[in-house]
Amino acid sequence: RVGAATENVEQRFKDASRVGDNGKFQILLESIEEVKPKNGTKAKTLVFANAKALVDDISWKLSDERIRAGTIHGGLTQAARDRALGDFKN
Repeated sequence: RVGAATENVEQRFKDASRVGDNGKFQILLESIEEVKPKNGTKAKTLVFANAKALVDDISWKLSDERIRAGTIHGGLTQAARDRALGDFKN
């Protein structure tokens, strides 16, 4: 199964290419709320963006909404990237 997620991962894609930045963030918030694990908490979610500054901006906005977020991009030290990945896994 090349390109497929494992059984415990749900993949979703939302096309927000025709929506402004605020609308895109609203779609992201709605998508996060839609995905709930069995225990009722917020699911762990990966969000991909095409620029370091955008990754940081999304992370700040999620934090403003009281949603824990970490970032991984090339502008961070390897230690910071490892820490963010470790936080996501736990």
